[in-house]
Amino acid sequence: MRSTASTARPSAGAATAASAGAALPSSSPSSPSSSASLTPSRTALRWRRWGWLLAAVWLVFLLNPLLPALRNPDRSSGAVSVVAILAFAVLYLWSLAFRHRSRDPYGWALEQEPQAAWTTFAALVVLSAISFVGAGIDGAATFVFLAVYALFALPRLAGVVITVGLVVGCLVAPFVDPRLGDLDGIALSTALAGTTIFGVTATARGGRALAMAQRDLARLAVVEERGRVARDLHDLLGHSLTVVTLKAQLAARLVEADPARAVAEMEEVERLSRDALADVRAALAGYREASLGTELAGARQALAAAGITAHLPASVDAELPAEVREVFAWAVREGITNVVRHSAAQHCWVELTPNELVISDDGRGPVAGSAGSGLTGLSERARLAGASVTTGRSSAGGFRLSVTVDDSTDGSVAPRDQDDDGGVRA
Repeated sequence: MRSTASTARPSAGAATAASAGAALPSSSPSSPSSSASLTPSRTALRWRRWGWLLAAVWLVFLLNPLLPALRNPDRSSGAVSVVAILAFAVLYLWSLAFRHRSRDPYGWALEQEPQAAWTTFAALVVLSAISFVGAGIDGAATFVFLAVYALFALPRLAGVVITVGLVVGCLVAPFVDPRLGDLDGIALSTALAGTTIFGVTATARGGRALAMAQRDLARLAVVEERGRVARDLHDLLGHSLTVVTLKAQLAARLVEADPARAVAEMEEVERLSRDALADVRAALAGYREASLGTELAGARQALAAAGITAHLPASVDAELPAEVREVFAWAVREGITNVVRHSAAQHCWVELTPNELVISDDGRGPVAGSAGSGLTGLSERARLAGASVTTGRSSAGGFRLSVTVDDSTDGSVAPRDQDDDGGVRA
């Protein structure tokens, strides 16, 4: 065996080398745009192309076991060790700089291919052991690289156990066989490299988790915005087009009997169409808020056009929070649209108190199991405002829609029949 006096020489450099070689920078997750669009940063792309050079440079420290192997008088054992050390360097570089490089924009793959990682680690261990044949105890310089690879590519607990085992082995080995000499330098190198790469991989995992969380938040924001647009378009166009259809039908019937009124109705159709277009544009821009007073005025017009007698509040003086007032306004729009479309009613009542809005009619009444998207969207709005939506049969035999301020609601449409035969009318 060779003397171990030289084994402590590469300790600090080898530790820095191996850890720096493994800890190539990844894309930063701090930018919401990059994380949401899953696009790597320029820095990440640059390191993916040239980062392997950093790992390659530090492999120069494998000269510590390579040179003794070349000088070994036993040519056969020296040649075996030289081949093993060169193969070790190639496998280490390939596995870290190429094979385990991530294909996603969050950096390098950490623990993504456990079976392949374990196979590679086993191969590195075998090559490290063979290096001792011709290089002697100088082959222990490979321990630093083994610890770095284990912490980088293997599950965290396994990497820690392996690193600790290597350090303890270097400290205990001289007591078992004094001929091995002092391995404190290798132990220190392995411990320093292990500590460094442990911190690097922890930071990489944290950045990866943060980037993925930002991506998920961006997706949720998109889903929420789509839901908002869908609800607004349903509520806006459902009501407006219903009134436009009724007035167009009325104008068609009045063309011969009362041309002047038919013209007035068509002018009203044009106005409603323009208002609907403006509302849609505002909804898509995200600036539109429903007004309770405006919706009640529109309800009076819609009910009149449908030939339904309206019983509406004389005023909307109830002191309501802005979000509740807006929900009540959407409820009026949805409820009146349903009355006009489906009820075949003669009368419609809208009752307003500071805590509740009730819309009822004397028409067909609820139809069991027919909840529509309009009521579902209304219930979602109500839930966000701390209110609940209930439906059932009115005291006049028709349909009853109630929106009640109630923080305990879960926001679902829950039909509650008042006469034991409830249902939901879309």
